Amino acid sequence: MLYDTQGMFSSPRGWWMLRAMGFENCALLDGGLPAWKLAGFPLASDDDESGYERGDFIASFDPEQVADGAQVLAALDDDDMVVVDARPAERFSGAAEEPRPGLRRGHMPGAVNLPFPSLFRDGLMLPVDEIRKLLAPLLEGRQRCIFSCGSGVTACILAFAAHRAGYDGLAIYDGSWCEWGLPGDLPVVAD
Repeated sequence: MLYDTQGMFSSPRGWWMLRAMGFENCALLDGGLPAWKLAGFPLASDDDESGYERGDFIASFDPEQVADGAQVLAALDDDDMVVVDARPAERFSGAAEEPRPGLRRGHMPGAVNLPFPSLFRDGLMLPVDEIRKLLAPLLEGRQRCIFSCGSGVTACILAFAAHRAGYDGLAIYDGSWCEWGLPGDLPVVAD
């Protein structure tokens, strides 16, 4: 079980990293530590791990979980694939300045936007049927879905939601906008 102190922000990144290394028996605590505390559940304050048995997991990288810039570029022109950007709509459209200096404004041509906060209500992830309603217009009929964001963290939230909703062929563009948005030849459009 993975969780974080912001609700569900960085723990999906841990989930994805474990899956990319072949470990699929992993869950996330919906709402993270804030929801746990709000529910009045107990907290442990010591670091004693003596009650846990040592595991025997051997990592095995799954390249299907990761997309690089060249794969993203190819996906933008392939109707069987979709690139979904988790950044806020204002950053996706280019209306807002990027928080990292030197990055171009806008998005990849052909990418679609689903800001990651739209998957939450009151600090918890939406029920699966509501997630499916959000994702269906973007992902239905696609063989592969590549998720991007600003730095490769919130893209994992979308991937986790899509996984929960039953979608396959999911990958993270780990370079995300930190790589794509750099000055250079990669195409960028603004609305």
